[in-house]
Amino acid sequence: MPRVALFIKFPESMGSDASFHHPALNKLLSRANVKARPDTSLLELYLNFNQTGEQLGAAPILAKSEGIPIDGKNWIVAQLIQQHAGMNDVFTTPAVFSPEHEDLYAEYGNILGHTTGCEDIYRLKTHPTIFLLSYSDKQNFKTIPLERAKHSPMSASLPTGSSAHLWISKANEFQMAANLLLGSSSASTTTPNGVWFWGEGAPPQVKNTNISVNFESAILQTLAKGMGNTFASGGGISNKTELTIIERTIKAPDDLFAVTSLMESLTKKIKQLKLSRLDIFVEVGPRIFEVSVNFVNLLKIWRPRANANALFFNESAI
Repeated sequence: MPRVALFIKFPESMGSDASFHHPALNKLLSRANVKARPDTSLLELYLNFNQTGEQLGAAPILAKSEGIPIDGKNWIVAQLIQQHAGMNDVFTTPAVFSPEHEDLYAEYGNILGHTTGCEDIYRLKTHPTIFLLSYSDKQNFKTIPLERAKHSPMSASLPTGSSAHLWISKANEFQMAANLLLGSSSASTTTPNGVWFWGEGAPPQVKNTNISVNFESAILQTLAKGMGNTFASGGGISNKTELTIIERTIKAPDDLFAVTSLMESLTKKIKQLKLSRLDIFVEVGPRIFEVSVNFVNLLKIWRPRANANALFFNESAI
């Protein structure tokens, strides 16, 4: 039987909203296995589902999605960011593409080529603030995706490994060159003024076609294309693949009703033995929670415990 993974993104600001309480969701949570998943992101969880042996790097998969030749190379994502000074550290946010900065992005590509010493550099058409760097030799460092790093001070999210200091210096060199290029506009809150390296890796050896996806976020859609996953329409579940992954973003309290309805529908399929398992991954700001439900879970007597509001916005409730 197929299984389903449901990715749900909640804005952290909803934590104090009384309308977040939903009896059906609370009842489901009372029967499920719930645990916190620290030090990860939905993007990383998706890559783990596609794992074929070694940890997959996002960079070669993104390259493959746009038909860039990837064989025999090691790849790294260089994503433009905005850096902001905090109280005692620096924080990063992904740069948002703006057509008015097109000439600046092209110049940033030239700076990246000079500062990183890459053999080839490509700019993604689908994500114009992302560049892909290629090398013949493996770069011995480990990074975390910007999707996770944006929630933490930069000092807590820097690369690790034997080549980490080299890549930190490359990022610093890029930032200095960018600030010289920007001049007095470097203080703008909308202009990219730095780079974040992540997604390092070699091309995956196996294309996983046993996963179907229904994603809302553009970066996950691009990764799924590069992995050769099947795209499911609507909220449908494919019986031709082992796993269907569905992503939903809660932008307002009313959106939760649609997601709750979807969860109820999926739970019903488990009861009918049409699904083997439902894994719900809830992202609330920097926190990820995993809620797992199978047929045995649904046989449990419902006993109230922490409601959804308390569970997802108070990590100590687990």
